[in-house]
Amino acid sequence: MDLVQQGFKERFDLVFAHTTPAICDAATFQKMNDTSKRFCVISNHSKMVEPVLHAVQKIAGLADNDGNCGNDRSYIIDMLFQLGYLPKLAYEKQVWNMNQSYEDTRSYYIGRASIAKQLTPDEISEVKEYLAAITKNGRVIDQINTTITTIYWEKTASSG
Repeated sequence: MDLVQQGFKERFDLVFAHTTPAICDAATFQKMNDTSKRFCVISNHSKMVEPVLHAVQKIAGLADNDGNCGNDRSYIIDMLFQLGYLPKLAYEKQVWNMNQSYEDTRSYYIGRASIAKQLTPDEISEVKEYLAAITKNGRVIDQINTTITTIYWEKTASSG
């Protein structure tokens, strides 16, 4: 998208991206920053421990971060310093207790793994078997531990 042509260049007072894969490289990050007149915030997982997803990824032959376009904070912070901004960081630890039906869990995790690659029928079958094995009373229970990192900055006359 051409920001100038669309009328989005420095159009918004605040631009906020929260746990989205849309801001996943220098180009998309720059576009996010360029749409802001004054403030920007980007918030994403720094560390996430998902035991069931980890097991599903292993079955599918995927690395822990395959299929994720994780917002690498190091390039974001480096770009901000290079642009003359002084970013601030905040961290928040969160624990999410998951309790879903086998059917919902199966659909969710097969979908997550399929983002990274097309699963074979054998891999799909093995994922279903694994999820069935950890199902108790029709429910799959998981505890996800994550740290959300929020980076925020103000575009001032002396920066950018």
